[in-house]
Amino acid sequence: MKIIADKKIYKAEAFFSGLGDLELVDGREINKALLKTADVLLVRTVTSINKELLQGTSIKFVGSATAGFDHIDQNYLEQNDIQFVYAPGGNAGSVADYVMTVLGMLAEKNNKRVCDMSLGIVGVGNVGGKVFEEAKKLAINVQLNDPLIKEADFIGVELDALMDMDIISLHLPLTYSGKHKTHNLFDTKRIAKLKPGTILINTARGDVVDEAAILTALTKKQLGSYVVDVWQNEPALNIDLLEFATIGTPHIAGYSLMGKYNSTLMVYKGLCDFFGLEVKPIDRPKNRKVKAQDIKAYDSKLRRIKEQALLKRANYFDSLRTIIG
Repeated sequence: MKIIADKKIYKAEAFFSGLGDLELVDGREINKALLKTADVLLVRTVTSINKELLQGTSIKFVGSATAGFDHIDQNYLEQNDIQFVYAPGGNAGSVADYVMTVLGMLAEKNNKRVCDMSLGIVGVGNVGGKVFEEAKKLAINVQLNDPLIKEADFIGVELDALMDMDIISLHLPLTYSGKHKTHNLFDTKRIAKLKPGTILINTARGDVVDEAAILTALTKKQLGSYVVDVWQNEPALNIDLLEFATIGTPHIAGYSLMGKYNSTLMVYKGLCDFFGLEVKPIDRPKNRKVKAQDIKAYDSKLRRIKEQALLKRANYFDSLRTIIG
C-alpha cells in the first residue's frame, strides 16, 4: 500500500510507516502526479480534496487529521467510492483551552473577573460543547446558539439573543448554502446588532465572518475587540485586520500535542478499519494546557509578518504553525 501524507501531520511516521510505503510531503505541494499510483492520501486543511486533484489517481482512502471538512469535496468522494475519515473533536480540548485562556487575558486587560462577563457560544458541536463545559466550571453566564442541534435537553437561543453578550465565541462549521449557511454569518448587518464593546472570538473558520466588516467595525470602535486565530485566504492573511485585532494567532488554537495526537489517532484507526489492519498502540504525549505566554508569543511573532517581503508572507505564516507544548 502506498501512502502519501502531509509531513506536518503529527507523528505521521510513527502511525503510518508500518502500514505500507509512506511518503511525507508538503501539504501545499500535493498534486495529481504524486497520487497517480497511491492508495491512501492523508492531509490537513491546507490541501483541497476534489475532482481536480483525485481524478485519474488510484486513491481509495482519504484521511484528514482535522476537525473540519470544508476543504473536502465529500460528494466527489462518495460518488467515486473513496472512503473518507476525519477527526471531529480531536482538537476540542486544545481549542477550549485557547478560548478560556483568552478569556482570562481579556478579563485581566479590562480589570474584570471572568465570571463577571457573559459569553455567547455560536456552534455547540465538539468544540463549542467543550468550551461550554469549561465556562460552566468558572460560573460564567453562558448562552448557546446552534440551530442544527435538536436534542430535547439542549437549551439554545436564537442568534439575535446573543447580541447583548459581552463575548461571542464562534465554533461553527463553514457552509456556503442551505437554511443555516455560515459563510459571512457575521457581516455588516450582524455586527451592527452587537452591543458596543462586544468581544468577538473566532477559532472556527475565517470565512464565517466578513473580515472587511470586522475591520470597519474595529476602526470605528463599533466592535470592542476581535480575537482571531483563523483567517480568510490563509496563509495570505489581511495585514490591516491583524493590526487592529486585539489578539491574532496563526491558526494554532487546536495545535496542542494531545489535540494533534488525537486527530492522527482517529484517522489511523479509520484507515486500519477500512483496510482490515491491526491497530497498534502509539505512545501518547504528555498534555499541557495552553498558557497566556503561548498566545502572546504567537501573537508577537505573527505581527512581524508585515516585516516580511510580500512573496514570503505565506511561508512565514505556515512556519509559525507549530505545536503548543
